[in-house]
Amino acid sequence: ALGYEFKHVQIGEPAQGDALKAGTIVGAVCYTTSGRSLPSYWRETELQVDIKIINPSQEEVKKLTAANLAPTEIEASKVFTKDVGVKTILGVPLLFAYNVLADMPEEIVYKMLIKFFAEKDNLVKADPGFEPLAKDFVGMQVRGIAANPDVPVHPGLAKFLKEHNAWDNKWKIATSK
Repeated sequence: ALGYEFKHVQIGEPAQGDALKAGTIVGAVCYTTSGRSLPSYWRETELQVDIKIINPSQEEVKKLTAANLAPTEIEASKVFTKDVGVKTILGVPLLFAYNVLADMPEEIVYKMLIKFFAEKDNLVKADPGFEPLAKDFVGMQVRGIAANPDVPVHPGLAKFLKEHNAWDNKWKIATSK
């Protein structure tokens, strides 16, 4: 969405900290699970080097938002154990999904969504990674569709979103044919 080109250097994940220290690489993309936990190799990197987060500029945020990749705010202290130069990280969500085939019956998917929605707070108790889902269950579905507008929406999800006044008539409903 930003049009940048990077030189990709393939290294083993555990070698990331060493590569940064040696200057083999000058930066790396970081990710979290729901703005909470780092993958183990990033935790190792944090212990080896002083990490500095570079947030997107206001202009970059506008471009990302226009491409349905709006950054979300992540509290740095909930992710890192050391100072990373910013209190708030602007991260682009990678919306992973529990996907089902279009031929799965509408009512089954709809009932699953109703149950997940009803139990969203209990999901957070089981795993804090569910916090963003619990905070805005319907909005997360909408953002996932908006980020992938050419992918048809399962009829069960469409029914759920219509009931929550979150359906966009521009979206296409999937068929099993």
